[in-house]
Amino acid sequence: MRIIYVNGFSDDERRQTRATILANLLDAFKILLDIMATERLDFGCERAKQSAALLAIMEPEILLIRIPLDTPFFTAMKSLWQDPGVKVAVSISRSLPFHDNLLYLYHSIDRISAPEWIPSDQDILRVRLRTTGISEIFFDMGRMIWSMIDVGGQRSERKKWIHCFEDVDYLIFVAALSGYDQCLVEDHTADKLAVSSISAHFPDINCSETDSISAAYYFVRRFHKLNKTRNRLVYSGIRKKIPLEDTLAFFPSDPLECQPRMALFHVALTANHSY
Repeated sequence: MRIIYVNGFSDDERRQTRATILANLLDAFKILLDIMATERLDFGCERAKQSAALLAIMEPEILLIRIPLDTPFFTAMKSLWQDPGVKVAVSISRSLPFHDNLLYLYHSIDRISAPEWIPSDQDILRVRLRTTGISEIFFDMGRMIWSMIDVGGQRSERKKWIHCFEDVDYLIFVAALSGYDQCLVEDHTADKLAVSSISAHFPDINCSETDSISAAYYFVRRFHKLNKTRNRLVYSGIRKKIPLEDTLAFFPSDPLECQPRMALFHVALTANHSY
């Protein structure tokens, strides 16, 4: 929203994100090295071992005080990425809290290793920054000025959410489709889906935890049941992709002219059979 409706990021803000982006890259490679140690995977050559030793002693905090980094840092990453053992570790890393932006960052490593590198919008969008506390931005969409509040997602942050729910008209839930078989970042022994079990929060659901179709229709019915206002429209769809035109066609008038709390519940649930 900040990129689309506000002025985006200043050059100073972009420079400040360089350390976080490089820390993402370093953390991802350290996770790969941990996987190799756990799975007893061997490096393919002595050069890869030396590169791993160099990265193992580096701490993300050093990135905050030494940008740009020395060439050996990036040379070590390039060497490790070509190693057969590291590639095996990448293939089995999906169940771990692994930075899935590693591939993007690696393909951009020549660009981000340049001393004059300033992160692009895509670089910033792909960075993984642990959200702590509560942040708020305002943006103008023509007829309305919106306030968007972002809350921390870790379990330790969730007790703070209740203070943000006063006078809120809309809630946006965002979930990573790549995280269905991963563990928590803060607890590597806890499965994300097991911790967020549907039946634990909705005991009246009458279907298997793995039955995505039935679960999707369950939530559609709940949204319809909760609608107590005759003037409030409810548009629901269970499809892989719902075009924006289909949603807008459901409105009798311009959505921006509707009064808050009276406009729309848009339930867009994707049912994926692959898991």
